[in-house]
Amino acid sequence: MPLIGYWIESVYDDRFLAPQEVADQLPPEAASKVLAYLQAGKHYRRACGLSWCRFSGIYLGSDELTDGYWIWPDGLIHYVAEHRVGLPEAFLADILHGRSQIDNTAPDPSLDFWLEWCQHNQDPSFRKKLRLTREQTEKLAKAAFKDYVHAKRARLNAEYGVGHRICLQANCHELTLAGKVFCAEYFESIPSIEDGRRAVDNPMPLSLLLTFLN
Repeated sequence: MPLIGYWIESVYDDRFLAPQEVADQLPPEAASKVLAYLQAGKHYRRACGLSWCRFSGIYLGSDELTDGYWIWPDGLIHYVAEHRVGLPEAFLADILHGRSQIDNTAPDPSLDFWLEWCQHNQDPSFRKKLRLTREQTEKLAKAAFKDYVHAKRARLNAEYGVGHRICLQANCHELTLAGKVFCAEYFESIPSIEDGRRAVDNPMPLSLLLTFLN
C-alpha cells in the first residue's frame, strides 16, 4: 500500500520534497475533486506526534487515511486545499478518472513509491537555496552552541565554584568545578553541535527554511 503526502522534515532532509517545490501545480478544478476524495478517506491509523504545515507551521493532525490502497496523512487535505500541491499521476488518475485500485491483497504500507516520486520532482532552484540555507543553519547552530556552552559554564561555575585540578576530559585543560573531576563544560554532559542545531531548529525544524526560501 503506497504511502503518499509526506514532506521534508528538516533542512538536512534529502529524502522528501518540500511542498514549496510542487505548490500551485494542481489546477483549481482538479483540486476540488482531489480534496473531496481525501476527505472521504477512512481512518487507517494514528501516528505518534502531530504533523505541521511546512508553509505556516500550524499543526495539522496525526491520523492517516486510506481508500483501501493509497494511504495519506490527514494533513494532506490542508496542502491540497490551501496550497494545491502536485501529487503523483497514478494517484490523481484513480481520483479523476474513477479507477479504483482497492486490493485486499495489497502489501504492507511502504514509502518507496513516494520517495521515488520525490526524487524525480525536485526543483533545482529550490534545492540550491536549500543548500545555502543549510550553510546558514550551520553558522547559526555554531553560534547557538557557543552561547549554550558559555551559559552552562557561567551557571555551573557560579553554583559550584572553580577548583584547582585539571579536568579529566580528554584534551581539556580547563580547571574542574570545586570538588568535581570535570570542568563546567563537561560536568553534566558532553555538548555537541547538535545542541546548537536544536536551538535553531525547535520547535519547527523548517522555521529557518521558511525564513530564507519563502
